[in-house]
Amino acid sequence: AAAVEAIGRCRLPAPLPASVADAVASALHDPDPGVRARGVDVCSRLCLNLMAPELVSRLETDADPGVRERAALAIGLLRSERGEQALITASRRSSEPAAVRAAAALAAGAYSRDSMVALMLEMADQEAVRRLLRERLKHDPWFRLLGRRMPPTSDLELRAIAAVPGEEAQPIAEGMQRIL
Repeated sequence: AAAVEAIGRCRLPAPLPASVADAVASALHDPDPGVRARGVDVCSRLCLNLMAPELVSRLETDADPGVRERAALAIGLLRSERGEQALITASRRSSEPAAVRAAAALAAGAYSRDSMVALMLEMADQEAVRRLLRERLKHDPWFRLLGRRMPPTSDLELRAIAAVPGEEAQPIAEGMQRIL
């Protein structure tokens, strides 16, 4: 996992050498979920859009929820083709852990089509997902990065979703002022 992460931290020439893309592709198929998750992060860090179909596959089929969560974030950061529908489907899949659904709903907001609020309202455990999203936005740099790349209306939704219950009005008012 550390070797894959080191690749992502290197300054690499454009176009990316085939050996690097091959190493990241291998990481996405590694038996260790930690290596697969780091491989997914490297795809978004290096803007490897050519890996988008594999990221969608990781979101849809990977056995490890941590890998599916990272794939959702990477798809949102890359805004890859077919990604939006895969994210919406994952956020609506009740069998998914809350962390995967939170990441998928946040990433779907990056496409600025389907409302994050609407996706959250469909979730039976929306309070738990909102709480988890608040926590991840504070402590996970990939969640924060994706949150910062939101279009203005999605950013407003994100502020409302991530607000502590009873304190929703202030972030919404601030967001509306920024949009207007």
